[in-house]
Amino acid sequence: MIYLLFLSLISRCLAKVSDYSGEELPAVRPALKCGFPGLQNFYFESGSRQLQATVSEQMIVQFDYARDHTFYTVLLVDPDFPDPDDPRFADFLHWMVVDIPAPHRNVDGGQYLAYYVPAIPPIGTHRYYLLLLEQEKEYGHYETGTGAKIEMVPAKYGNFNTTALMEKWNLRLVDECFFTVSATEDKDEL
Repeated sequence: MIYLLFLSLISRCLAKVSDYSGEELPAVRPALKCGFPGLQNFYFESGSRQLQATVSEQMIVQFDYARDHTFYTVLLVDPDFPDPDDPRFADFLHWMVVDIPAPHRNVDGGQYLAYYVPAIPPIGTHRYYLLLLEQEKEYGHYETGTGAKIEMVPAKYGNFNTTALMEKWNLRLVDECFFTVSATEDKDEL
């Protein structure tokens, strides 16, 4: 009984609410680190502001403590596109990688369905969310897997329905990080 109470208490302490969706993330989840090659230590703190020059290169994504025999999908989306005051084309998909094996701990082992589009906003300051999604299964490389992946490839990057993708393919949000980029950079603010 004490063990269950302790476990419940620990789970609540480790609970984190998604900034992107507002839903509670699993208490036991992979530890996600996000970064860019141009940063001094590669990784940034979630919520930090990045320079346009920094985000022009593909992100570095690493996750530790992933569940064995599990596959992941990574999405990078902009919920503020094209203008934070009028996000009529949100979400804008900037990157999509599927079938990432847990032991790889980064996107290198996955299959790119949408190559990285630099996170440079046309107007205002935008938020960019990197979502780590746990897959129900591996889609694979055979006929059924290839068919599924073809179906996942978005017809357009603007008005990308992240929630519909997650529901259709039983993808579970397990962790996230986000950063902001301004269309007009004031170097003194950084």
